[in-house]
Amino acid sequence: MMFTITISTISTMILVPFIGALLAFLLKRGAKAIALVFSLVPLVISLSMYQQIHDPSTLSYIEHYGWISALGISLKFGVDGLSLPLVILTGIVFPLTILYSWRSSYTPHVFYPLMLVLESALIGVFTALDFIIFYIFWELTLIPLYFVIGMFGGPKREHAAIKFFIYTHVGSLVMLLGIFALYFESGIGTFDLLSLIGAFASLSPALKNIVFAAILFGFMVKLPSVPFHGWLPDAYCEAPTPGTVVIASLLSKMGAYGIL
Repeated sequence: MMFTITISTISTMILVPFIGALLAFLLKRGAKAIALVFSLVPLVISLSMYQQIHDPSTLSYIEHYGWISALGISLKFGVDGLSLPLVILTGIVFPLTILYSWRSSYTPHVFYPLMLVLESALIGVFTALDFIIFYIFWELTLIPLYFVIGMFGGPKREHAAIKFFIYTHVGSLVMLLGIFALYFESGIGTFDLLSLIGAFASLSPALKNIVFAAILFGFMVKLPSVPFHGWLPDAYCEAPTPGTVVIASLLSKMGAYGIL
């Protein structure tokens, strides 16, 4: 049984790193300390949520805000027993990568804001309950990671960053086409994730296969699964250590999360 609370818990986890990124970029001085403090907020909140959730099989901490009502798009978020551990993992990984990078030569007011934006985007992916919002955060993860690889990586960082972006962006676009096909053919007039999943059964067998294949393709590229893994070796080798850690621990989990 779903329930709604008035405290915008998930919104806070998403917005706080964004605010921290903006402050670290503008203030420049103290960017490392700002990044560390703001990256810890999602971890503290997610651990508190974990203690309060009694039934992991149901959605909890649901937030629902209207946005583009004419298209059935809304800002809807929630967590369950699958998404919350990934949110907690996100909250753990980013403070650790920031601490690891403390004595690095990375430009602080550029590198740390990028990491905070990436943290926000990942939390958005793991908590979104609207397919369009899910897709926006899904795509948003590409931008900061592209610059992290391209600006702070190894000798072939530009090639690795472009390859990563092209592979994953193409996969995302195919997934978006599958989402649109499901939306228009179902006729339910909403991008609510659970409603669209429920409407999948009403599609014709042929269309089911097409929609399933398109969405699965996007997830498999991000996973990455053979034969769509071509971007991974270069990204692993050329990304800076914090970027490699995020790719291994969280980015690949996005694909698995989508499939599950």
